[in-house]
Amino acid sequence: MNRFVFFTDLDGTLLDHNTYSYVPALPALERLRETNTPLIMVSSKTRLEIEAIRKELDNQDPFIPENGAAIFIPADYDLPIFDHAIEIDEYRVVLLGRHASEISCAFEILASRLPVRALSRMSAIEVADLTGLKVAQAESAKNREFGEAFILDDPEIEESELLEEVRNLGLRIMPVGDFKDI
Repeated sequence: MNRFVFFTDLDGTLLDHNTYSYVPALPALERLRETNTPLIMVSSKTRLEIEAIRKELDNQDPFIPENGAAIFIPADYDLPIFDHAIEIDEYRVVLLGRHASEISCAFEILASRLPVRALSRMSAIEVADLTGLKVAQAESAKNREFGEAFILDDPEIEESELLEEVRNLGLRIMPVGDFKDI
């Protein structure tokens, strides 16, 4: 018997881009449940943000937060995984990126060279204003474990200059909505 797995992004895919509602996707979600097809959420969102969505949807499947930085597999999930998985809370986790503490050090260097502001250092109210999230959701968005989302405060800075600075730090940059992510 073939076993299918359904991978989905969240913003603008499973969740409406403007309202963050999953209601339009409910028929598809019900079909996945009926066919016992795992729904793997893959997103730039943090673990806390995805956990809240999973709870609302009663989803018990693995998920991939922060642009693929890690794979979170519930500890009781029947899935063979790599030997190098670590335990974080109630998950077996396969790390694919760097921990936020490593990124934070590199971000400090970047911030000393360019006018950048880290999402994690903004107030939840400011993040909510910038993203359209509710304040509680914005607080979860700030709680990154594997990267640093940021904005460039000077529109005069060339994208190529930013990319070069990030590359010189041994990192990559990913655009994520109005933010960039390293």
